[in-house]
Amino acid sequence: MISFFALSFYFLAMKALGLVHIPWLRFVNAGILFTGVFMAIMEVKNSETGFTYFIGLGTGVSTAFFASTLFALFVLHTWHGSLPGVWSPFKKTSFLEFT
Repeated sequence: MISFFALSFYFLAMKALGLVHIPWLRFVNAGILFTGVFMAIMEVKNSETGFTYFIGLGTGVSTAFFASTLFALFVLHTWHGSLPGVWSPFKKTSFLEFT
Protein backbone atom coordinates (compact mmCIF):
# COMPACT_ATOMS: atom_id res chain seq x y z
CA MET A 1 0.00 0.00 0.00
CA ILE A 2 2.90 2.35 0.65
CA SER A 3 4.06 1.90 -2.95
CA PHE A 4 0.61 2.74 -4.25
CA PHE A 5 0.38 5.88 -2.12
CA ALA A 6 3.88 6.99 -3.15
CA LEU A 7 3.10 6.44 -6.84
CA SER A 8 -0.20 8.28 -6.50
CA PHE A 9 1.38 11.21 -4.66
CA TYR A 10 4.12 11.48 -7.29
CA PHE A 11 1.53 11.39 -10.09
CA LEU A 12 -0.60 14.09 -8.45
CA ALA A 13 2.47 16.25 -7.84
CA MET A 14 3.55 15.92 -11.47
CA LYS A 15 0.03 16.68 -12.64
CA ALA A 16 -0.20 19.75 -10.40
CA LEU A 17 3.15 21.02 -11.70
CA GLY A 18 2.16 20.34 -15.32
CA LEU A 19 4.95 17.82 -15.83
CA VAL A 20 2.85 14.72 -16.39
CA HIS A 21 3.52 14.70 -20.15
CA ILE A 22 7.33 14.52 -19.87
CA PRO A 23 8.21 10.87 -20.61
CA TRP A 24 11.57 10.62 -18.85
CA LEU A 25 9.99 11.61 -15.52
CA ARG A 26 8.00 8.37 -15.66
CA PHE A 27 11.18 6.43 -14.94
CA VAL A 28 10.90 7.69 -11.37
CA ASN A 29 7.84 5.41 -11.07
CA ALA A 30 10.13 2.40 -11.51
CA GLY A 31 12.36 3.65 -8.71
CA ILE A 32 9.38 4.18 -6.42
CA LEU A 33 8.05 0.70 -7.18
CA PHE A 34 11.47 -0.90 -6.72
CA THR A 35 11.87 0.82 -3.36
CA GLY A 36 8.43 -0.37 -2.24
CA VAL A 37 9.13 -3.96 -3.29
CA PHE A 38 12.54 -3.90 -1.60
CA MET A 39 11.02 -2.54 1.63
CA ALA A 40 8.28 -5.19 1.60
CA ILE A 41 10.78 -8.01 1.09
CA MET A 42 13.04 -6.69 3.86
CA GLU A 43 10.08 -6.41 6.23
CA VAL A 44 9.06 -10.03 5.58
CA LYS A 45 12.68 -11.19 5.82
CA ASN A 46 13.15 -9.51 9.21
CA SER A 47 9.84 -10.77 10.62
CA GLU A 48 9.93 -14.45 9.57
CA THR A 49 12.41 -17.04 10.74
CA GLY A 50 11.97 -19.38 7.76
CA PHE A 51 12.55 -16.87 4.99
CA THR A 52 13.22 -18.57 1.65
CA TYR A 53 13.73 -17.50 -1.94
CA PHE A 54 10.12 -18.29 -2.85
CA ILE A 55 8.69 -16.31 0.05
CA GLY A 56 10.73 -13.31 -1.09
CA LEU A 57 9.71 -13.85 -4.70
CA GLY A 58 6.04 -14.09 -3.78
CA THR A 59 6.25 -10.99 -1.62
CA GLY A 60 7.93 -9.01 -4.40
CA VAL A 61 5.57 -10.14 -7.14
CA SER A 62 2.43 -9.59 -5.06
CA THR A 63 3.61 -6.16 -3.90
CA ALA A 64 4.42 -5.05 -7.45
CA PHE A 65 1.17 -6.49 -8.83
CA PHE A 66 -1.13 -4.87 -6.29
CA ALA A 67 0.67 -1.51 -6.29
CA SER A 68 0.70 -1.37 -10.10
CA THR A 69 -2.93 -2.44 -10.46
CA LEU A 70 -4.20 0.04 -7.88
CA PHE A 71 -2.07 2.80 -9.41
CA ALA A 72 -3.36 2.02 -12.92
CA LEU A 73 -6.96 2.19 -11.69
CA PHE A 74 -6.19 5.45 -9.89
CA VAL A 75 -4.64 7.00 -13.02
CA LEU A 76 -7.56 5.88 -15.19
CA HIS A 77 -10.01 7.36 -12.71
CA THR A 78 -8.05 10.61 -12.49
CA TRP A 79 -7.64 10.99 -16.25
CA HIS A 80 -11.26 10.12 -16.92
CA GLY A 81 -12.36 13.12 -14.90
CA SER A 82 -9.89 15.59 -16.41
CA LEU A 83 -9.93 14.45 -20.05
CA PRO A 84 -13.49 13.42 -20.95
CA GLY A 85 -12.79 13.47 -24.71
CA VAL A 86 -10.23 10.69 -24.39
CA TRP A 87 -12.89 8.14 -23.40
CA SER A 88 -15.45 8.98 -26.11
CA PRO A 89 -14.21 6.28 -28.57
CA PHE A 90 -14.75 3.65 -25.88
CA LYS A 91 -18.36 4.63 -25.18
CA LYS A 92 -19.82 3.06 -28.32
CA THR A 93 -22.80 0.79 -27.99
CA SER A 94 -21.26 -2.19 -29.78
CA PHE A 95 -17.89 -3.70 -28.95
CA LEU A 96 -17.27 -4.76 -32.57
CA GLU A 97 -18.34 -1.48 -34.16
CA PHE A 98 -15.38 0.11 -35.95
CA THR A 99 -16.96 3.16 -37.59
